[in-house]
Amino acid sequence: MSTTEAVHELAAVPQLPKAAAFWSLPADRFHKALLTTIGTGAASSPHIGQLSRLALYLVLEAPAGPPSSSTEFMARLDVNVLARAWSGEAGAERWTGVQGADLLIAAAAPVLGSLVAQCHNAFRSWATDPRTLRWAATAAGIDLVPGSAGYWDIPSLPLPTTEKEN
Repeated sequence: MSTTEAVHELAAVPQLPKAAAFWSLPADRFHKALLTTIGTGAASSPHIGQLSRLALYLVLEAPAGPPSSSTEFMARLDVNVLARAWSGEAGAERWTGVQGADLLIAAAAPVLGSLVAQCHNAFRSWATDPRTLRWAATAAGIDLVPGSAGYWDIPSLPLPTTEKEN
């Protein structure tokens, strides 16, 4: 594999398994699963933690609807795409989108670059390691107990068992 091919492979947005139902979760549960995986940056700065949570809210709760794939999610970590999801245009002389969303997007803008890296790493981890996918699913309140009413089956990724399950 050439260096260019390796860079393109690394930069490609990881796609979650079709069986991973994260894109159909309510936004608050997806938000919780993602925050459990990436953290918020609050350990380094409460301010960064607040901005990270705000940015994820803006991405997941936009009037355009929640993202339906990791590609769409990652695209929204751009100020221009995020503004359009909130029915506005970034940098426009007059904001025509949802009232106040322009101020929230401007406030969250400094952490978007960091979230690109954090979310890309989380999606790559979820796509390749069943243990991290299981951890995130559990954090989101998805039931992983076979036979239960809310059981979430991940047939393409066999989940490791814990000592208690054996």
